[in-house]
Amino acid sequence: MDTSAPTQAFHRHRRRQAAGHGNHNRAVTALFLSFCCLPASAFALNSVDMCPRRPMRLVHTLELRSKHTRRHRPLGLLDAASAEDKESRYAPFVALTMDLLEEAGVQLQEHPLDDAYRHKKVMSGSTAKQVEVALSTKAFSSSKLRSFRFVEIVGGPNLQVLNLCLFPRLEFGLPTFSADLVTLPGGHLIAIDCQPNGLSLSEAVPGCPGIKALDQAFLRHRELLPEGGPVSEGAKEFFSPNFIFTRFPLNTSTAELRDLLLPAYEDYFRAYMRLLEDAKPLCDPFMLEKVLRAQMQYAKYRSEKDPARGMLTRLFGSEYTEGLIDEVLFDLPLWLKRHDVE
Repeated sequence: MDTSAPTQAFHRHRRRQAAGHGNHNRAVTALFLSFCCLPASAFALNSVDMCPRRPMRLVHTLELRSKHTRRHRPLGLLDAASAEDKESRYAPFVALTMDLLEEAGVQLQEHPLDDAYRHKKVMSGSTAKQVEVALSTKAFSSSKLRSFRFVEIVGGPNLQVLNLCLFPRLEFGLPTFSADLVTLPGGHLIAIDCQPNGLSLSEAVPGCPGIKALDQAFLRHRELLPEGGPVSEGAKEFFSPNFIFTRFPLNTSTAELRDLLLPAYEDYFRAYMRLLEDAKPLCDPFMLEKVLRAQMQYAKYRSEKDPARGMLTRLFGSEYTEGLIDEVLFDLPLWLKRHDVE
């Protein structure tokens, strides 16, 4: 088993981690928080906080399969990348996601999405240093997924955000798969989870091998990735025990990030595909109510307490920002209204 690639990336990351990196642009941090459900306090980056909370140990059983490093097919979503970064830093994660969905036999259909939110470009920064900031969105659905959408914001090499969420249909007790892959002036922030929706995995998909696969993925990768910091009491209820939140200094290269993160992302997503495959519609009214209440609670929490509203408004305007939040990022209340679900 060849572990040379992750081993080299691990040691390069440790050297950079010891050096730390600069002060954090808190305004740009808010942009990330629009998508990730972590509290603002979790992203107070500085040269001290960039160090891990516990010693890191290399997982020698980690294997980088060839699919992690192959050149993936181009995607229209990625055309917004700046001239400095022809390809988005997180392009392989999008391509891998589409590959794994196809491999799992998930039949995707276009999810309703206003054309205004598919692509949006603005110029930002001082007059002397104007930077193009581009937002792109794609959305799909399937027989078991109410919405699968990914949103990318690219504003040069030090502002790249990829948010990807799979929201299950309400008749299933599945968790929501969520991944936030973010580069900011203060470093790289990564969050991956299968967020519970009112039911435990054993209640939602009893006996499914994906439950064990998810537990194993967490145990395997948490030792390689540094902790990202504490989560506030108010936000803890939205995370699973297998939640991964990690961060790296800005001088961690794109190649190193991919070497360290793609295996974890793939293991989590493959486990979720197994959960999705085994999921059966719920019949118990009490369970169905719990699922609906949990999904609504999360959508309301993010819509009302979105700390990036100010940043998005300054970039794209108030009307566009409110529509983006309500119609794209956290659209469940609107979806229920459209489908006459109480």
